[in-house]
Amino acid sequence: MKITIAALALLALTACEAQPEGEPVARARIDGQAQVDPTPDPTPTETLASQVESACRSIIFEDTPVTHCLAVPARHSISMALGRDGKFYRSLTDFAAATDAQTVAFAMNAGMFDDDGEPIGYFVEDSERLHPLNTADGEGNFHMNPNGVFYGTDGEWAVRATDWFLENVTERPQFGTQSGPMLVVDGKIHPEITRDGPSKFVRNAVGVDDEGRAHFVISNAPISFGKLARFYKDELHVKNALYLDGNVSQLWNPATERLDTGAPIGPIVVVSKKASECPIRAAPSIPRANPMKPGCSMSAKAIHSIGNVSAPRGRNRPSSFTVVRVAGCRLPIAANGTPNFTTCFCSTSAAAANRFLSLKSKTTIPGA
Repeated sequence: MKITIAALALLALTACEAQPEGEPVARARIDGQAQVDPTPDPTPTETLASQVESACRSIIFEDTPVTHCLAVPARHSISMALGRDGKFYRSLTDFAAATDAQTVAFAMNAGMFDDDGEPIGYFVEDSERLHPLNTADGEGNFHMNPNGVFYGTDGEWAVRATDWFLENVTERPQFGTQSGPMLVVDGKIHPEITRDGPSKFVRNAVGVDDEGRAHFVISNAPISFGKLARFYKDELHVKNALYLDGNVSQLWNPATERLDTGAPIGPIVVVSKKASECPIRAAPSIPRANPMKPGCSMSAKAIHSIGNVSAPRGRNRPSSFTVVRVAGCRLPIAANGTPNFTTCFCSTSAAAANRFLSLKSKTTIPGA
């Protein structure tokens, strides 16, 4: 089977297949060479529907199987997770057990840690810095300078070398994790990384392209730093990519029911689906979760705009009330040409929502 690079670019948005731990699976080659599929018929978790839904795809690069997961700002949000109630997760299994899978596109380990699971470098979760930037010298992959930071706020994500981050980033991001080494720095492979060195482990990494998309990669067989760096530079065309970890690398992909297990891990990066719609309902406060629709969140990350809608004073009409629009929601249009606002907005009260609907033809909503 021969697949062109253009075709594979399309597959990046549509396909993914489950990878049993330690057992490489091949479906397509990114280098365009012929590849015989060595696997039996797809398992139930490898159905066409699950592949289309997934943000990940499995490919072969230079005879090594890897899984490539793509996060797109218009469809996804990114956060970090370490634990809850004072206890670290230490595994994707524990994290998955405490998380609504319908809201998660994928998750993987993200950054190096000590024996207790504590990050050894910069780590920010929900805009709270839990560990400062680490600029110390030392041994091991983390200190193979330049190392770097993966961070972001409100859909603007970046990977930068630690020195650059220290000099240029003045506001704390919503999330951040530090690891090392950098695989690609400003379009060039790390100067100490050889083409295909003897150190080979199952490894994972992240990079951000010029379109602001985050590319997460985990190998499904041992891979060298050089080969992983070339994949980012030559195939994904990512100018800055960061090694996250090796030998403990794990992926959770709910769409294909892949949930890796293994040695204890530390920080976790979570790529969540953005809410597409949220029906109007009574709400004593904003923001809050909407239990009526799985995956629909009224968290601050999901809110696209908040505005006060003014109405004429009179009997049973307030002077104003608050209306919230959920990010990514598209207003369905009725047969008479009237937008159906009920699918995209939540209000501070049911009464206010009803009044808003009665005034929708006369009212402009910010961001609508």
